[in-house]
Amino acid sequence: MKGLLATTLILPTALSLPSHFTALSPRQTTSTCATGVHIIVTRGSTEPQGDGETASLSTLIQQQIPGSDDYATVYPALLDPYQQSEGNGTQAILTEVQQYVTSCPDTKIVLLGWSQGGQTELDALCGTSEANFTATAPLDPKYGKNIAAVIAYGDPSRAIGQSYNVGNATDAQMSIFPRQNTAGCDPYASKIQSYCDIGDPFCASGDILDVHLQYFDKYNTAAAKFVVDKVNDA
Repeated sequence: MKGLLATTLILPTALSLPSHFTALSPRQTTSTCATGVHIIVTRGSTEPQGDGETASLSTLIQQQIPGSDDYATVYPALLDPYQQSEGNGTQAILTEVQQYVTSCPDTKIVLLGWSQGGQTELDALCGTSEANFTATAPLDPKYGKNIAAVIAYGDPSRAIGQSYNVGNATDAQMSIFPRQNTAGCDPYASKIQSYCDIGDPFCASGDILDVHLQYFDKYNTAAAKFVVDKVNDA
């Protein structure tokens, strides 16, 4: 599996990756609450700290929901050790959601993630149940009530047969780390869209890396509309 990750999860631009990382400190809380939505963006594997490619979707949403802000999840986004990096990201998202809801209980939250970032955000929301990953519980409902919408692009933990799966991948195409227990996602099913297309090496076990890189150009408009509609309905 490590060989698969090393050869297929890499992005076109080679990045220098640290060989180790330390525990992340909690986010400093802010006294300013978004009057629109608080967007938590979790980047894909090997992207440098920040929003990464998902910035394009976050920007589109902020343009349509005035008063919104953006927070980039602080986590390693490493390929090796992938499981530890992903678990670190899951905890970082949980911490951000919990702290933000405590500070800003009336502000709705939107989760955006690509690739490893998509897996971490859904693990934070639904609980971690993928084989060989450290299990975690679903998000506590007292924080989950603030989640307005969730977008995942190319999620390596995509589970087949879910109502929130979109894109042209079918149930015949399995992800590389399929989610074993989807019950934690059920309370949020109507708020999630998980995009996956045939050929994606990670969410559909394909062999076309370009498919994994095309979600932003292909689906941002539809994904932003979904988010705006869910926020307006919240």
